[in-house]
Amino acid sequence: NMSLKSLGRFLHENPFVILLGALLIMMLGAPFAPHIGRIFFRDSKDASLAPFILILTVGAAWAIWPTAKNRALTIVLGGLMLALLYLSTVFVQQQSFVAIHLVGQSLFLGYVIAVVMRDVFEAPIVDGNILCGAACLYLLVGVLMGFLYCLVEMFLPGAFTVTNLDGRPTQTSLVVNPGWLVYFSFTTLTSVGFGDILPTSEITRSLSAFEAVVGQIMVVVMMARLVGLHVAQISSGTKKKIVLETEDKK
Repeated sequence: NMSLKSLGRFLHENPFVILLGALLIMMLGAPFAPHIGRIFFRDSKDASLAPFILILTVGAAWAIWPTAKNRALTIVLGGLMLALLYLSTVFVQQQSFVAIHLVGQSLFLGYVIAVVMRDVFEAPIVDGNILCGAACLYLLVGVLMGFLYCLVEMFLPGAFTVTNLDGRPTQTSLVVNPGWLVYFSFTTLTSVGFGDILPTSEITRSLSAFEAVVGQIMVVVMMARLVGLHVAQISSGTKKKIVLETEDKK
């Protein structure tokens, strides 16, 4: 089937498209995570982020596989993350499994960020795949910080407070609603800050301020890099349309 063959070639040549899709699913689905938990995990919200983390892990491994200097490490880390995800989902009441999984996922995302950053900043030309990679880099930081917030809340209960529309604090537990902390991370990264979730400890306030600053710096640095690279393409006569497509090679 030519359409499936073309799609396969497209995804092979533009691996960051898969990762970007997985990150968008994580970003958009995180606020609905408690409802996902009720549907798929026997009325339990504790493992509500598991489907989104599974999609993200597979998407990340796919994206960095073509350019990873150590592909064996990518396989090992990806497999280990899936194993930890399974254990933290099956034994969700064992906080030690959940904590180990969050630490592992944070380290894995750090590795993915390093690989994507190298690909984006060392790219010889700007094409659609590199633009998707730059977007992935930004969103990966949001997910990583969300996982770190979950870890802090797990070991320091009350480090975040959920408020009502009138500003009064609620008794909502963010340990069993981790998607809300991923949502909080993205609102902090983009400096939106709706105020419905508040950092109430010194460490969470510091991390939130750090993430907000990093988010702004990343936009400036990546824009400067991509624009400079595109200008260099034009100056060197290697201008190429920035599109996502595949061409049949004869």
